[in-house]
Amino acid sequence: MIYMSFCKKFGRLICAGVLAGLFAVVGNASTVHEWVDTEGRSMQAALVEVVHGHAVFERNGQTYRFPLQSLSEESQQKVRALEAQRVEKEKKRQAEKERAKKWQKVYGQLQGNLVVPRGRSTRSFDDSVLAEKQYFVFYYTASWCPPCRRFTPNFVEFYERLKKEHDTVAFIIASSDRSHQEMVKYMTDSGMPWPALSQSDRSKVPVVAGNATRGIPGIVMVNGKGEVLATTANSSRSAVMRKIESVLADSTGER
Repeated sequence: MIYMSFCKKFGRLICAGVLAGLFAVVGNASTVHEWVDTEGRSMQAALVEVVHGHAVFERNGQTYRFPLQSLSEESQQKVRALEAQRVEKEKKRQAEKERAKKWQKVYGQLQGNLVVPRGRSTRSFDDSVLAEKQYFVFYYTASWCPPCRRFTPNFVEFYERLKKEHDTVAFIIASSDRSHQEMVKYMTDSGMPWPALSQSDRSKVPVVAGNATRGIPGIVMVNGKGEVLATTANSSRSAVMRKIESVLADSTGER
């Protein structure tokens, strides 16, 4: 009854209840506004979108199409303004979606291969938290390497400082330890708060295996597509750390 009386009240209104499911999926309905037609009749409804010269409204779960020229000038202006806002939001949403796609290559390689300490052994890491990371820093290290043990506390401190301002980067340990037990003890004793790739699993992740530094400790920063942005293969550790800071500072400025 509500549907029929609503249609009868607005003679020029084209009822499109059959489209309700479609627009419910779109989910673009905005705040309810008052709309007035050229004959002074009003209605309360939410604007969904504008299609082929018709304003699409939603009211009480039903969807309706109303010719723009049948609306008052003021309502037409309101429709255009709200539609412009909706289109802009949709553009931003699509841009974010496309942007997120670019960062899936490295994440896809890491999925299912990372571990974190559990007692003296390891458990699988919940890698879903890496899905939206834009940058990855791989730390090539091992407990049997004296330079690594000396440098690691500084690198952990560097990370702790970075994470306060940047949430778009993930640090990953690329271990050269001979056993999970050695790797876990080193991670725990050194306070490294990052997930790790064991030596046996590194070959499963091309971006890690292919960019491994000849010596350790080594640091490699890549973007989500796997492109190397900084590496100790051709720069000092301090230079790479400065580059990491620079890249993250620039990315923060762009957001």
